[in-house]
Amino acid sequence: IWDNGIGLGIQTAEKLGWAVIVGSFVLTILTVAIV
Repeated sequence: IWDNGIGLGIQTAEKLGWAVIVGSFVLTILTVAIV
């Protein structure tokens, strides 16, 4: 159970991290395009 929980936690954290990176990148492009 602990291994599964930790595994899910790491995967979720990694996905959230990539989502933040991609999201900020997209927002930057949109901001530059609008301005």
